[in-house]
Amino acid sequence: MCPDSLQQRTFRTATADDTQLLGRAIAARLRGGEWLLLLGPLGAGKTTFVRGLARGLGYDGTVRSPTFTLVAVYGTRPVLVHADLYRLDEGASVDDLGLYDLAAEGDAVVVVEWADRCPELGLGRNAVAVSIALDEDPSCDIRSLRFSRSGSTSERFWREVECL
Repeated sequence: MCPDSLQQRTFRTATADDTQLLGRAIAARLRGGEWLLLLGPLGAGKTTFVRGLARGLGYDGTVRSPTFTLVAVYGTRPVLVHADLYRLDEGASVDDLGLYDLAAEGDAVVVVEWADRCPELGLGRNAVAVSIALDEDPSCDIRSLRFSRSGSTSERFWREVECL
């Protein structure tokens, strides 16, 4: 039986492959309309997690962080919109990236790396924050991925994440 409606769920992965496998498992629960807001330091595994999401949605091409282009769109079902705000100019508006427009077209899944650079992003949306942290021991590759739901998160999606 799944836990009663938690607001957070934490997963631990031991390798980059495990992080991708978690991404695949999450992808199997995406229907479109979800926003995953990724938080964590450089090298935490944000792009590795997105690579797993893309594979789980059927994309077998190269997945790189769109650090310089800011947004990449993968022809998956549902469409995966992958944004990276690391180099977003100070004072620039996330509206300029067209994420809300891309999300509205075909009920895409929007995944945003460095989402903390734009705190209003995802507000009022079907958003889940995913905080990725490396283990304190630098000799290992263990990561914690903490999923936190907002009030508008799809009950169906959240219940399935809780039950993983």
